[in-house]
Amino acid sequence: MSLPARRARLFPLVVLTLALAAPSSALARDAELGPPAGPWRPSADPASSPPGSPSSRLIVRYRSGTGAAERARIRAAEQLDRLANLPSIDAEVVRPRGRSGTAALAALRSRSDVELVVPDQRRTIFIDPTAEEAWSAQWGHHNTGQPVQGVTGRADADVDALEALAITPGSGSVVVAVIDDGVDFSHPDLSGRAWTNPLELANGLDDDGNGYVDDVNGWDFCNGDNSVHDFDQDWHGTAVAGTIAASLDGRGTVGVAPATTIMALKFLKNPEDDPAGACGWDSQAIEAIAYASRFGVRLMNASWGGPSGEPMLETAIERSGALFVTAAGNDAANIDAIPSYPAAYDSANIVAVAATDNRGALAPFSNRGVVGVDIAAPGKDIFAPCPADATSRSPGWCWVDGTSFAAPYVTGVAALVGAVRPALLATPTTLRGRLLGSAVPVAGLQATVAGGRQLNARRALDFNPPAAMSAPRSSPIAPSGLGSTTVAARLSWPAGRDDLGMGTYRVEQRRNGGSWQTLTTGTAALSRDVVVSLSGSYEFRVQPRDAAGNLGPLSAVLRILPIRIEESGTGVVYGGTWRTASTTTASGGATRYTSSTGASVSLAFTGRAVAVVLATGPASGSLKVYVDGRYVRTVGLYSSTPKGRRVLVAQSWSTAASHTIKLVNAPYNGRTRADLDAFVVFR
Repeated sequence: MSLPARRARLFPLVVLTLALAAPSSALARDAELGPPAGPWRPSADPASSPPGSPSSRLIVRYRSGTGAAERARIRAAEQLDRLANLPSIDAEVVRPRGRSGTAALAALRSRSDVELVVPDQRRTIFIDPTAEEAWSAQWGHHNTGQPVQGVTGRADADVDALEALAITPGSGSVVVAVIDDGVDFSHPDLSGRAWTNPLELANGLDDDGNGYVDDVNGWDFCNGDNSVHDFDQDWHGTAVAGTIAASLDGRGTVGVAPATTIMALKFLKNPEDDPAGACGWDSQAIEAIAYASRFGVRLMNASWGGPSGEPMLETAIERSGALFVTAAGNDAANIDAIPSYPAAYDSANIVAVAATDNRGALAPFSNRGVVGVDIAAPGKDIFAPCPADATSRSPGWCWVDGTSFAAPYVTGVAALVGAVRPALLATPTTLRGRLLGSAVPVAGLQATVAGGRQLNARRALDFNPPAAMSAPRSSPIAPSGLGSTTVAARLSWPAGRDDLGMGTYRVEQRRNGGSWQTLTTGTAALSRDVVVSLSGSYEFRVQPRDAAGNLGPLSAVLRILPIRIEESGTGVVYGGTWRTASTTTASGGATRYTSSTGASVSLAFTGRAVAVVLATGPASGSLKVYVDGRYVRTVGLYSSTPKGRRVLVAQSWSTAASHTIKLVNAPYNGRTRADLDAFVVFR
């Protein structure tokens, strides 16, 4: 059908389990398929004891001496209803009228007659997520290699949701806008998860004056009413919402962030239920985004898309002030070449999500793109809540596939992070960086997803930086060649210490007390080769970054002063017969050589590293090396052609101290010659 100019109809990005058995051409039409048939239902109706979204309740303690009449006056002035007295702590519980809890909290904290005011937090019963009735089916949460839909998984090909839930189930104060088709909050897995408009009553009036009458739990922008779920039409949004926030109640499934609150914003409908084309328009999505933004929602899930990238929708997303998590699409296409929007918008607050299977590979239907797709998450064989319909009069659970269900995994992890670090919700680009920076790079995803990133909830919640590191060490590199004014050196440092493992290291240097310069922003290696001048001083330091992206403190500083001591320099002591040979290939224009067995040369010095520069050739034998009186090694000097300025011996220490290095001529295989060129000391 033709579409009006600058308007694009959008469909849910879902591939149904049944569709995968169809010819490949069916996959291109996956968005137009209906909900999966035959939902699973438990043997008994799941009990619903989930924590609901908290109201704007505050606990207030007034200044000493504030009597009942004065407290009543304060409540009237601040438009507060008293809910309860707490005499044990000399406080009371109040709820604001006509404004948000955040605004009331700020107003009360500014009053001189209020000693303390805090949000009334809602607590939940601690329940083991593995006790959920369908836990073993949720391989994306915790993968032990268990078979799913007949396919044996790969252990740990998951997002570490079990480990994350041990830290936090999320918070009801974190609201996610599910912009989709409807959400069935009567489903036992979603009971109590609905956002409630604090300024609206179900009384047929627009109490908050926002233009939407009785928008208690959200709005239906498709039909223009307050019904956020239409029976026998909507199912996709319920599965998405359940993947994010299904309650931790011992029954059914559990969401990635089960304490999170869901705002239901409907603008989609299955095409067969919408022959007039009333739903799925950009303009409706824009309205939904604006609605969520007006209520300060900072997380939005968009498991839908289309081929046209209209600028109006992009502008709405960018102005939302929210992290906008979107499905990459199910066309098995490269969106870098064949875009799918909104995933392909180049907006700083968008996270585009591909789908993986239970073996950690990109799902066969998933779109890809090393530029346009930001991260991958579980999206094949996902077990999620499904609402009742005309054929199944009670709600249940269904197997579903699609990037539609990979996106809510990312949204759920973002909600967990927002619960632990609420300030991150105010800066969606920082939150986005947190999700991407804490992802696990997977070799099999490198060619399909930017950075090969796989979502990891446990890492995203790790805010503990690596432990402080000691100063790096440095030594001239042996073997290497000595430059006319430089020497090659190797910086090395011990592996950092972190509870979840190390990621990379940043290395910096400065010369002669100047400004610090970055040698590398991120290397996983424990060493870095550099070239240093034989005049002037150097300082080096290392900063660790753990696997979750947390930067540790800068290490202690390594300071070195490289100096060259020629073969005739002060402190060089010879034993036995040595002669001088002039040569242009030598460091100082000459070497000292010997052919006498046992002839020696030594240098006493103070420093943290030393190197010996030698000449090699067809008549050269070997030298025994002693450091501080202890035999270290024997170094061979043979080469088929003469070579000068060869750094063949190097020794280093963690701190500068007094040392002695001694070399003793040890002829080998009839070759008796040994040539000393110079020493290099790092002081």
